[in-house]
Amino acid sequence: SRARKVIASSQDEANPQFSPDGRRIAFSSDRSGITQIYVADRDGSNVLPLTSFSAGFTNAPRWSPDGKRIVFASLHNNNRELYTVSADGSSLRQLTRTSSNEGRPSWSRDGRWIYFYCDRTGQESIWRIPAEGGEMVQVTKGRGHESFESPDGKFLYFEDYGVKGLQSISTESTGWPGEGTLVLPSV
Repeated sequence: SRARKVIASSQDEANPQFSPDGRRIAFSSDRSGITQIYVADRDGSNVLPLTSFSAGFTNAPRWSPDGKRIVFASLHNNNRELYTVSADGSSLRQLTRTSSNEGRPSWSRDGRWIYFYCDRTGQESIWRIPAEGGEMVQVTKGRGHESFESPDGKFLYFEDYGVKGLQSISTESTGWPGEGTLVLPSV
C-alpha cells in the first residue's frame, strides 16, 4: 500500500510511536512554535497536546507498556532532562534533575525501569532509573545513545549512532556498568 499523511501541520512532526494497543500515536511537533509532545488517534484525529513548555525543545516520546504514561526528554537552559506524563496530559512530572544531559528514554518491558543515555561521565552511556523516580544507575561502561529491551526483557539492545553497531547487555547483570556485546557490526 502507498504511504499517506496521518498527522500533518505546516510545522515539523517527528518521533512517532504507536501506543501498545495500536490505537494512538505519540509524537513531537513544533506546531505551537515550541516543540511539544502530542498524542492523536491512529488516523490523526483528536490531537491532544500533553506538554505546554514556554521554551526549550521536547522530543522522544515513548509509551509505557500499559499505555497509561509517556516518558520523554526536554531541553531547557542547555540541560536535557526526562519527564513523564499521563496519556491524557495530566500528572506531568520531572524524572531526572541533574547537571548532565539525559535523553532518548525507553521503558523496560515490565514498566518498572526507564533506560536512557546520560553524559555524566563525559560521554553518552546507557543508564536506568526507576519509573517512579529515584537513583540513576549506569548500565554501560562504553558509549550508548538509544536503547530498547528485548521482548522477553532479558537483554538491553543499544547503539551509539552506529559507531560500533548494535550491542546488547544482560538486564539481569549485577556487574553494572558493563561492556556490551556486539550483535550486529556497523558496515
